[in-house]
Amino acid sequence: MKKIILVVALVLVIFASLVLALLLQPKEGVGAPSVDEMSVPAEQGPSEAQPVAEGRYVAYSEAELAESGYRTNVLFFYAAWCPECRAFDEAINTSDIPDGVQILQVDYDQATDLRQRYGVTLQSTFVSVAADGTARSTWVGYGKDKSVDAILENL
Repeated sequence: MKKIILVVALVLVIFASLVLALLLQPKEGVGAPSVDEMSVPAEQGPSEAQPVAEGRYVAYSEAELAESGYRTNVLFFYAAWCPECRAFDEAINTSDIPDGVQILQVDYDQATDLRQRYGVTLQSTFVSVAADGTARSTWVGYGKDKSVDAILENL
């Protein structure tokens, strides 16, 4: 009988603890920051004083990467022999690239230093980078939707 009373008491204590924890949990907007307030902006781009540059797709160079007016810099690791890369290349060339976005085509076979720097092991990889070259995110487009929207949504 004592064991039953002890088990029931233990269950009640656990249940009461859970209820108390739920009641004391801060609610969004009441003392606790919201998810939006806690998140860090994914991209830091030109200030309000700088004009936003027209979207473009050009060959990679450090000078192009440092060009002002772009909030989003995407490196596209492209190989001419890769059918996936050629499909992405065609999709990018026939699409409107949003203002403030530049996609920089990197020669997958020649730019081994950049591949190593960003950990790229497969052609048709896209890397979002800051203007100083710091990686933000990576997406491998192999076998995925071939569109500028897909690229930007997945980075």
